[in-house]
Amino acid sequence: MSDRKTKILKLENLNSLISFDDWIKKAISRYSKKNRISLIEKEKYLNYIMSKVGEEVGKNKSDWIIAINSLLERLEYERSK
Repeated sequence: MSDRKTKILKLENLNSLISFDDWIKKAISRYSKKNRISLIEKEKYLNYIMSKVGEEVGKNKSDWIIAINSLLERLEYERSK
């Protein structure tokens, strides 16, 4: 039996880069609270999530796409600083 717990991503975890960072640090064991997650890693996670959203059928699919695109735009802004 595995000790791993499934961490569910909620739309509220995509409200900001900070909340997304917090979710990553709680959900993925290779990150501790002290680790800094690179912009490239965040982008990879968001693109993966976007691909999974594309496979799903649901009422609020567009809400997820909007939230993910918004975070990707913010990442692009941070990268251009």
